[in-house]
Amino acid sequence: AFLAALLAFFSFVKSMFQSETYALASVLFLATSQMSWYYSITINSYVAELFGATIVVFLCWSSSQKKSVNWAIVSTLAWSMAGAIRPFLLLTMAPLWLFTHWSFFREKKSFLLLITVAVLSILSWFIPMVSSSGSYQNYRLASNSLYGAVMASSSLFSPKPLLSLWKNFNNLIQALYLCLGPFLLFLFLNPLGELSNDKRRFFLLWLLPPVAFYLLFHFGRPGYLMTVAPAFLLLSSLKAFKSGRVLLY
Repeated sequence: AFLAALLAFFSFVKSMFQSETYALASVLFLATSQMSWYYSITINSYVAELFGATIVVFLCWSSSQKKSVNWAIVSTLAWSMAGAIRPFLLLTMAPLWLFTHWSFFREKKSFLLLITVAVLSILSWFIPMVSSSGSYQNYRLASNSLYGAVMASSSLFSPKPLLSLWKNFNNLIQALYLCLGPFLLFLFLNPLGELSNDKRRFFLLWLLPPVAFYLLFHFGRPGYLMTVAPAFLLLSSLKAFKSGRVLLY
């Protein structure tokens, strides 16, 4: 899964920035990140989530650039099936999917086609997941118990919301440092300013939904960051490259 995620990341960076050199350097950065090293050799779902998220990102970007219904179908299939890895991906990547496919939604035929693909794909993993719980009632009780525990302990709705927000923020910064090392500093130098408007909107829709959830509700382990680690890595390395070139010249 990790090698597949690196391949998808390479394809995405090459497609967006039109540079094989930058794509290869970005892949090496991700592959040698301390966080990537740790989670690629341990038994967990975070690497699979990285793969699912990166595939969705690459296909959504390709679909937005090629304006092809076939690409839209493939990216919709990838997004809807990402929920089989972790349903959280379906929720947090929905804004990016909606934005990159908005032009297709204006046509009734394309809209119905993409919605049908999404619904059938989601049902293909949701029904077996509920069945494995014994019944929908068991699934709902387990889900409510999990979400209730999270909301009560680390969310904006906990008894001490400011303390929960601070803990989530602190955990997020620590995870970013584990992922980026000293390159974390470049995130505070407005790396989004180095991007064109369409790329900036793409990155914001990729980053803001999961980061907002992590800050406001729950950020339990550094591995949660794996789904957006490539975005932070790209932004920090892009700013570092630009800053280094300015210093040289």
